[in-house]
Amino acid sequence: MAKLPKLISRTLSFRLSLRVIAALATLLLVSLLIIFYYSRKTVKEEALLNASQTLEATMQRIDNILLKVEQSSGNIYWKMLPYSHQPEMLKLYTDKLVETTPYITDCTFTWDTDSNTTDSIFTGWINPKNKANAITTFELPLFDGRKKVGVMDVNVSLTLVSKLLLEAKPSPNSFCSLLKSDGTIIVHSDSTALNKNIIELPKVK
Repeated sequence: MAKLPKLISRTLSFRLSLRVIAALATLLLVSLLIIFYYSRKTVKEEALLNASQTLEATMQRIDNILLKVEQSSGNIYWKMLPYSHQPEMLKLYTDKLVETTPYITDCTFTWDTDSNTTDSIFTGWINPKNKANAITTFELPLFDGRKKVGVMDVNVSLTLVSKLLLEAKPSPNSFCSLLKSDGTIIVHSDSTALNKNIIELPKVK
């Protein structure tokens, strides 16, 4: 009969040990799950931050290029304005602009006879005019007194901007693309997607 209390004591100790082990295992599992959740959240937030910083830096580089084009075009523009009736002088200045600014593919003139005044003149960036090798055009008006006689179109290289965008990697398996305001793709890692509207591309499942 003396063995019975010992057996009961051992059984209770064993059960108690199992419960302690089970409780510790559950606590460890919960701790690991919490650590995994917050680690994954931290890694995700860091990846998003890095991606955002990469995109911001890329956009800043492109903005700097466009600003350089504006400044260079403006400097040449004011020098050549007095020679608007001398095509050979205009060509001299525009050749100098293209030569000294590597981002510019070419500079052209469009002449008209509209009697527009400075009150209705547009200066700024527009979509390129039949320029397959340009991404956008910086347009400046030409005057004879207050009368607009034409515009100067300064075209920026699509190749250059494409290179900057495609080199940007927000994450290892990602890429950047560039759209026009209407959703048309003008820079994409897949050349078959160019000139298509973003809504025409197959949805990623």
